[in-house]
Amino acid sequence: MIMMDADAAQPQTKRKAADALGLLEVKGEAFGCRLLDLAAKSAPLRETYGRFVCPGKMLLFIYGSAAAVQTAIAAAKAITDAEVKAEAMTMTEATATDQTGEAGGMLITSLFLPAVHNSLWPAMTGVTPLSPNYMDCGLALVETYSVASVLEAADAMAKAASITLLRIRMASGLSGKGLIVAGGKVADLREAGQAAMKSIGDMLADLRIIPHPHPELWALV
Repeated sequence: MIMMDADAAQPQTKRKAADALGLLEVKGEAFGCRLLDLAAKSAPLRETYGRFVCPGKMLLFIYGSAAAVQTAIAAAKAITDAEVKAEAMTMTEATATDQTGEAGGMLITSLFLPAVHNSLWPAMTGVTPLSPNYMDCGLALVETYSVASVLEAADAMAKAASITLLRIRMASGLSGKGLIVAGGKVADLREAGQAAMKSIGDMLADLRIIPHPHPELWALV
């Protein structure tokens, strides 16, 4: 189940987070589906989620207890070269031979975030309600150079201040980058922005805080 605040119109307060979040970024949509299926079957996860992104990649997200997420990531990484070659029947011999390394050489990056803040998953999957109340407060937009860094930054922001993660956008339409949209009081957003900067360092592409955003800005959120 996706956990939501009882009063989503109000900025979220700091709270204890027990679940973990895992990310696998892989080459190939078909292979990505294979890994997502394997991850989901390998451990009792709370949620799994896959997203196709250009060019020819897939983002796999897994959410649950730290032990379950670690098990699922390990299972996905453990696919051998022989399994990759056996499954890729339509691949050329030269292409199949190139599949070496973690997850048969198809793994681009992986991330494990223990004790992740429980507002990340709703913001990632687009179910956090967008309240007009934030027009009287402020918006923070944090742009990062990768999907992994946007998740790290969002987790740091949510844990650092009483803000609400509204949306976490990843890769598609962003040239592989990530974008966090957060709402709350301007002072809290600044505190959260500082936490994001400290968390990801040079992977931060841009950070903007907009007090009292114009109503038309919501069309972009």
